[in-house]
Amino acid sequence: MDPAVALAQAYLYANQYFTVTEYPVVESFGHGGYRSATDIDVIAVRFPEAGRFVPGHVGDDGGSGGRHGEGKGVMIGDLDPRLGAPTDRVHVLIAEVKEGKAELNRGGRDPRVLEAALHRVGRYGLADHGHTIDHLLKDGVHETEHARVSMVAFGSYLGERGPFTTITFGRVLRWMRRLAREHWDVLQNAQFKDPALSFLMLMEKSRFDRPESSRDSGRGRRRRSRRD
Repeated sequence: MDPAVALAQAYLYANQYFTVTEYPVVESFGHGGYRSATDIDVIAVRFPEAGRFVPGHVGDDGGSGGRHGEGKGVMIGDLDPRLGAPTDRVHVLIAEVKEGKAELNRGGRDPRVLEAALHRVGRYGLADHGHTIDHLLKDGVHETEHARVSMVAFGSYLGERGPFTTITFGRVLRWMRRLAREHWDVLQNAQFKDPALSFLMLMEKSRFDRPESSRDSGRGRRRRSRRD
């Protein structure tokens, strides 16, 4: 997987989205012929009030008490407001990911590509895909009673302005580091199989696990080396 797509996927996972990455779009051109048209970097879906629930410990007797006592459940439901996800409806997100400028290329604006993305996730109250696509191309978002659909561009820096949400990888990394630090007591005990997320957690673990004295002595050595 492209590293930029992997980072965007890890960020969306941390925001409680289910994702499909590098989804291939195949087009028909008549007489039984087909060919690859493009791929969609990320299609993501978030359900209302989604979060990571950490259940309380169940005692040895099978009840809520027991030798180890009763633990309280914890909910981690942090959500980056930049994503514009509603709390009461499904959020469908169609994203393009670039290592350079955060912008949509021609394929990301192709009505046929958008239609393929919408069919991949189902209707969710979107009675007319054509109507939804018209709104996406004009405003970058479409709202219904049951769902919100958004177009998003990820990149290292901002590109052209357009009718879509832009998110830089600088913001992604800052948000994920803040999330890890605020919930470190819980997250340090989790095992993440996603490569990008695992790497980010390893970076945070090295920061938390390093003794304060080691950091201070390191600063002292750097100061002496600069004076030398």
